Amino acid sequence: MRSILLVLFFQAYLAFGTDCKSVKFDQEYEFSDIVFFGRVIEVTDSLYRIKVLENYKKEISDTLVGKVIDGQQVPNKGSYWLIYGFYDGNIFYTSECSGSKSVERPFGFHDFSFPLPAPKSLQNNRQLQDIFWDLQKNKSLNEFYFEISSLRELSRKREVAVLTRQVLELQDQNSQLIGLVYNLQYWVIGLGIIVIFGFAIMIYKGVSKS
Repeated sequence: MRSILLVLFFQAYLAFGTDCKSVKFDQEYEFSDIVFFGRVIEVTDSLYRIKVLENYKKEISDTLVGKVIDGQQVPNKGSYWLIYGFYDGNIFYTSECSGSKSVERPFGFHDFSFPLPAPKSLQNNRQLQDIFWDLQKNKSLNEFYFEISSLRELSRKREVAVLTRQVLELQDQNSQLIGLVYNLQYWVIGLGIIVIFGFAIMIYKGVSKS
């Protein structure tokens, strides 16, 4: 059974994977509208709902609806996915070359860690093919967990950058407010001097008449 799945998988690799350019996850991160890790809770023929467990980019809902497009692996209910997605209205989608991947299949078609087909020397040995596949999957799983960790750090850096920018904007606003207060003080002092000078003139004229 596993050998049949391997054949189907590498047929998909030849059909789609070879046309996808390998990119780093941080490039995929910047290019994507949304990046998150979640669990698939419902699947239909054309759509699936996924519960967001960790969000790494922009603010999104706790539950999102994705659409299944040609060339995309249909998610299994209950499976866990790292999604690099794009919005189409209120629904998101991932391309066939997306870096999106699941714990069951921990590689996207343009990941650098995308597994290579088994060598020709193993094609007639199912046991060695299974071992080769397990080694490839374990390697990809390690890359998957490292990517999750890196996305968490990248998300924290973005949050710090946003907070830093907000603090700088508040500081700038405070500086402008302080400048306005100082200017107002000068105007009040100037106005006070004029009023006092005016009263002094009135009093002087009154004294002179008497």
